[in-house]
Amino acid sequence: MEAPEELERQIADCDAILAAGGDAGDRERQVDVARALVAKGVALAGLGRVDEAVACHEEVVARFGDAEDLALRQRVALALGNIAYGRSEEGRHDEGRRDEALAVLADVVARGAGDDDPDIHRYVGSAFSDTAELLHGDDPESAIAALDALLARFGDLTDPNMRILVAAALARRGRYLEDQGRAREALATYRDLRDRFPRSEGPYVDRHVAHGMRRAAALAARSAERLRRRLGRR
Repeated sequence: MEAPEELERQIADCDAILAAGGDAGDRERQVDVARALVAKGVALAGLGRVDEAVACHEEVVARFGDAEDLALRQRVALALGNIAYGRSEEGRHDEGRRDEALAVLADVVARGAGDDDPDIHRYVGSAFSDTAELLHGDDPESAIAALDALLARFGDLTDPNMRILVAAALARRGRYLEDQGRAREALATYRDLRDRFPRSEGPYVDRHVAHGMRRAAALAARSAERLRRRLGRR
């Protein structure tokens, strides 16, 4: 975590960029402004000034939400993800904020439909994952559906960042199914995780695979124990 004085310095640097003159229609100027607003929002959030942070990100969406330029689309997707994150944190204790976060996440997914940019893929995949986390407690079926959407859309990509998201989604899907008592489906999901990642792909993927294999082994052991008890009663 960065020191408050460093975050304040970052905010001042961003303000200097935002205050600079220039042609508002110039592409490079627009990208600089979008980046500065996102960076300022992140710094404000680091200081606990959440509403001000959200306002910065909302300004990015308001000013550049219809842009076709890739760099601006990336900043918009990132800004929306940051808004959703802030609202998600508040939504753990405030249902209204949670609904706001879900709406923003849905916007990220909709805006990224059909986009082939790897950064946009990452933002959309994270939006599916965050949606699942928000819904898991009250609507587990919809949470699993969000993970299924992530897997259907990005499950075959080879980008390392997306492979991490896919591995995490499979591990989480298995856990959610376990929570619902759907042991066979959970076990099938963990096996799918194993089959998709038969070799090491780095510590982040490997951690999710290892977790899934531990859960699969525990499920198999419980199943074997139930079978043993049934046979013992005969």
